[in-house]
Amino acid sequence: PTATTAGFRCVAEPGAGAAPILRELALLIRSKPPGSKHPLTLIPSDLYPVPDVWHKLQQEFPNIQPIYQPVDMFGHHAWPAGTLLLLAASLHHIPRHRRTLLLEHLLQSATCILIHEPVRRTPVSMLLTSLCWFPSQLTPAARIHRTGSLRRILLCWLITIVPLMFVWDG
Repeated sequence: PTATTAGFRCVAEPGAGAAPILRELALLIRSKPPGSKHPLTLIPSDLYPVPDVWHKLQQEFPNIQPIYQPVDMFGHHAWPAGTLLLLAASLHHIPRHRRTLLLEHLLQSATCILIHEPVRRTPVSMLLTSLCWFPSQLTPAARIHRTGSLRRILLCWLITIVPLMFVWDG
């Protein structure tokens, strides 16, 4: 079932970063035929907000309503009623011994939590993660005419920290 048919009115993503998943969700909502159910409110938040990116998203998609102040997942936040919390590729950043505590804490302020964690500790996952060195080298070339391209050139090519971060994160 979709989030709207399941009764959710909001999808909030703490740890959203630049909110690529909420952007894709907003595109799916936009493509629905006219007269379908009221669109979900999408709420990106992060401990380190990305206000310039979120502002552009908000201009493009009126149902995206970012929280521009830092949101700590362990802090108290009153999510709107009927909120589905989406933890997408963020749970592996939480130390293993604190994950249960975090989920219990988040369930106090949300209706439901959806966890999508693409990183696992399996040989195949580790192999694929170590191979992401190569696509990260292509990132500056693919986005050469966008804002931040000098930063990507610096961090991907001159000081190769981004590929190392990809491998470490995996």
